[in-house]
Amino acid sequence: MKKRISKALLMTALITNSLLVSSVTAFAEESLNEYSLDTMVVTATRTEKVLSEIPASVSVVTDKDIEKMHVNTINEVLSRVPGIYSSRLKGIANSSPTILMRGLNNQAQNLVLVDGQPLNDASSAVVGWSDIPVDSVARIEVVKGTASALYGSQAMGGVVNIITKNPSKGERKVSVGYGSNATWIKRASIGDKINDKLSFRIAYEGRETHGFVNKFVNTDPKSKKPSGTIIDENSISGLIKTETNTGKSTYRTGTVGRNHFDEDNIHSKFVYNFTDSKELSFSFTHHKDEYGYNYTAFNNYIRYNNQPYKGNIKLENGQYLTIDDSKYTGTPGGKTQNIYALNYNDKDNDIKISLGLLDTKHNWSGWISPVNGKGTKSDTPNKRWNFNIQKSVDLTNKDEMVFGLQYTKDSMHKTEHNLVNGELNKQSKGNTRSYGLYIQNDHKFDNKWSILSGIRYDNWKVYDSWMQLDKDKSKTIYYPARSDSSFSPKIALQYKIDDESNLFTSWGKAFAAPTLQKMFSGSASSASYTEANPNLNPQTVKTVEIGYKKKFGESTILGVTYYHNDINDLLYTRKTGLGKITYTVNGSTYTKDKQRVENAGTATTNGIELDLNHKINDQWSMFANYMYQQSKIDKCSTNGAAEGKIMTYVPKHVFNLGVDYSAGKWNSELVGSYQSKMYAQDNNSDTAKGVYTAYDPYFVVDFNLTYSMDKNSSISFAVNNLFDKEYYSYNLCEGRNYMLTVDYNF
Repeated sequence: MKKRISKALLMTALITNSLLVSSVTAFAEESLNEYSLDTMVVTATRTEKVLSEIPASVSVVTDKDIEKMHVNTINEVLSRVPGIYSSRLKGIANSSPTILMRGLNNQAQNLVLVDGQPLNDASSAVVGWSDIPVDSVARIEVVKGTASALYGSQAMGGVVNIITKNPSKGERKVSVGYGSNATWIKRASIGDKINDKLSFRIAYEGRETHGFVNKFVNTDPKSKKPSGTIIDENSISGLIKTETNTGKSTYRTGTVGRNHFDEDNIHSKFVYNFTDSKELSFSFTHHKDEYGYNYTAFNNYIRYNNQPYKGNIKLENGQYLTIDDSKYTGTPGGKTQNIYALNYNDKDNDIKISLGLLDTKHNWSGWISPVNGKGTKSDTPNKRWNFNIQKSVDLTNKDEMVFGLQYTKDSMHKTEHNLVNGELNKQSKGNTRSYGLYIQNDHKFDNKWSILSGIRYDNWKVYDSWMQLDKDKSKTIYYPARSDSSFSPKIALQYKIDDESNLFTSWGKAFAAPTLQKMFSGSASSASYTEANPNLNPQTVKTVEIGYKKKFGESTILGVTYYHNDINDLLYTRKTGLGKITYTVNGSTYTKDKQRVENAGTATTNGIELDLNHKINDQWSMFANYMYQQSKIDKCSTNGAAEGKIMTYVPKHVFNLGVDYSAGKWNSELVGSYQSKMYAQDNNSDTAKGVYTAYDPYFVVDFNLTYSMDKNSSISFAVNNLFDKEYYSYNLCEGRNYMLTVDYNF
């Protein structure tokens, strides 16, 4: 009965109610109410061009679109963009959500920029999607497909370019939101002109939540009889029999408590206008967050004589479980990061210069055993410097050329300390630098045909890298310097059918250099021991793409794109053949097979992206986008069981449907999102659904309603997961949750 009611409510809401965001489309500049292929975009070609002249799949989201969405982080914004998969792991408490494009399964294969500075960190290429205050975003441009010909490493799946707001005169704004799980979101911004040339904007954003229970304790049964006292299963209570994601029997014995999260962001931007065409801007962002599971005590389900039980249990099937406090300890962590971006733009001479630094001062996680009081703290500070200079030239009235030089330097120093006595357990250090030279030419044959061609050369070097295995410095391993290079070509042909439609096709090659973490930072836990591998090669991809864009009248825009990827040198973990090692973690000794990441795989990806936007009338509009991606492993030298299987962490189907209603002081939005099942095991053995660590298929509906009391103030109410769908994306995802927000402009 409940399911029937939910389905009826859903159909009624989708047909008669409201939703979504206009512009999460490549073709809308301000909102869904403005249908134009004349939106200006800079990311796709590094020069200003209208969408109708770009032979690529491009999406644009503006600040007005973001205001309508009532989302809390940038990755939530991008989840509605066609051709993007965004993970929905732990809600606002997720410290490192993932954005994936074009069937690739790693964040390090997509380049993310903020005001020209790469946001992928120097250690693992992870992106802090919540580091930039949402209210500071002017627009987001998403270019899907190979982009290494202009941007170099990591631009395999595409580029996400976040452009922050320039200061505006007399800006004074505050916003306060409160929602489920004691969640607070506070924002404030101020901006003004100091004089005719200099202006500034400063924004603050704070988020905190006491979270929900999403991480469970599953205890696997063992055949070997443990030492010590053993209690029969029928003498205890609270034991829940369940499954692992591969269908094996396991027992849920408790939770680690609520996942709390607390972060603060400060973003500032200063702009100096020498003239109307010459501008210098400087932006600075400070981010700090902390997370953990200690807001409430862990929950041990197991009871013996009405008391929490720690010890050994004999199951009725003759197997055994061991319950101790260490199973219920969640790992806390946090990050402190500064982002600097200096940009000079001379429109008269078509020169752009950018200089930036992503400085992750601390990126730590710690663990203390409640059994023996021992523990460790791991910290990975890292820096990424970036410099780019480019020049645009009109060679003829049919040729526009762009050429430039880019320099990037990455550094990482990882340490692990004993939390009891402060001693250094081990440390590692890695450095890379790269030079990139690129050139691109846009040639127009006539009013209908044009060709865009470009190539980039990158030289990449690893140097001053070593690993100290423990506090004994005599065991330090020094790695010799080495270098690599890559040519990244791209060519795209476009045919402008008429003023309302065009067709394009392109071919390109892109690469992603291995991260410092994978080359120089091994890991050891109670489950496995992974060695560093300093000899990793870049991953590469060759892509063919065909796209079509069409505007029907004044109210409808359709986009269709097909792509094919051939991926080489995929990174896979080699689990056998390296011997065994005995090591100590938090006072306990383990003997495990060594494993390490190697360039061991090739894969093929085929995909289709569909994007439809339709204005029904002056009050109603809707959008729909669908992504199909079939990513399969062709060869894997380290794991034959992966061959022919679907690539991990890549859903085959992603679908969004939204409706928006806006009239007078009211605006209402409803959006439904579907994602098919994903696999975490490279042999696709994790087929079980509805269990902890599974990646379930899901369809969720989000709703928000806004009332503008006057031009300066508004109140909004948002409900996510409207029908309280229960599903897992490794962790249990958040059920129905609410947020009430008040905005006021002074």
